[in-house]
Amino acid sequence: MSATGDREPLRRAALLGATGSLGRHLARELLRRGVEVRAVSRTRSNLERDFGDLDVELHPADLDQPASACRVCEGCDVLFHLVGLPLGAYEQHVRLARSTAEAMRVSGARTVAASSYWSYGPAGSTEMAEDDPPVPGCGPCEVRRRMEDVLIGAGAAAALLPDFYGPMATISLLNDALASVATGDRVRWPGNPDAPREFIFLPDAARLLCDLASRPDAQGRRWNIPGGPARPPRELLEEAGGIAGRKARVSGLRGWMVQLAALFRSDARDFRTILPLYERPAGLDASRLRDLLGDVELTPYGEGIRATLSWLEEDSGAR
Repeated sequence: MSATGDREPLRRAALLGATGSLGRHLARELLRRGVEVRAVSRTRSNLERDFGDLDVELHPADLDQPASACRVCEGCDVLFHLVGLPLGAYEQHVRLARSTAEAMRVSGARTVAASSYWSYGPAGSTEMAEDDPPVPGCGPCEVRRRMEDVLIGAGAAAALLPDFYGPMATISLLNDALASVATGDRVRWPGNPDAPREFIFLPDAARLLCDLASRPDAQGRRWNIPGGPARPPRELLEEAGGIAGRKARVSGLRGWMVQLAALFRSDARDFRTILPLYERPAGLDASRLRDLLGDVELTPYGEGIRATLSWLEEDSGAR
C-alpha cells in the first residue's frame, strides 16, 4: 500500500531522555539523514558515554523542570520524548511528560513520544489496535497510558513499541536471554515462554520513529509500531541456539517464583506488577501506520538475532 500525505524534512532534533537503548540508535539514524541532533539527559557523564563518538550536541538538563525542558528545545523543529524510568520511579513519567508538553507549546516543534504496548495493559492479544480500551489491573501500564494522554493532548504522536532487542540494547529481556543462550546457560524467561509476542529490532524502531516524525499528519494520535511477527520466545531462542551452535534451554519464571523472590529483592517486587504482561500473548495491529507510511520494511528475526549475538560477543570481549 502506498503512503498518503506529505513528509516534511527534519532539521534539528532534541532527544529528551536520550541515554538509553533507543536514544543511541535514534541519534545515529537522524545523523544518517543529515539532521542536527541535540542529546538531552540529566548527567553529562552519561551523555558522553553514549554519544561521545558522535557529532551530537550534549545538553545536561533536569527535565523535571519545565523551564529547563523549554530551554534545551530552543531552535529544534522536532522533539523525541524518550524518557524511561525504573519501575520503582514509574509515576514520574507523567510529570516529565508535562515538562515536554510545555516545551512543545513554547517551541512549536513536532513531537514523537516513544511509549510501549504496556499501555494496553495485560490484554493477551497479538492484534491490539490503537482504539482498543486498555485492560485495567497493571499500575505501570496505567502510568504509560496517562503519560501518552498528556503528550497526545499537547499534540504529540505517541509511538507504541513492542519489546526491543539488538546491538546497544542495555535493558532488553530478549538480549538478556540471547546472552544466556550464547554462553550455554539456562534461560529463565519471565512469564510464559510459549506465549507469542512481538519484538522489534532497535534500528528498525529508530527508522520508523524518524519516519513518523516527518509526517505532520501523524501528530495528536497513537500509532502502533510493528515488530516481527508474534512468535513464542522459546521458539526464537531455539533459533538463536542454532545460530550460536548451542542448545537453548528455556524455562519460564512463573508467578509463584517471582512472588518468592519478591520476599528478598526489591527489583522482583517491582517486576511482579508487570508479570501478567509476560504471561500472555502480546502483539500490535499496525495497519494504521502502514496506511500512513506505506510498506514497512522490518529486519527478519534471524538477521536481527545474528547481529545481536555478534554485538554481545564483541561487548563481552571489550569488558
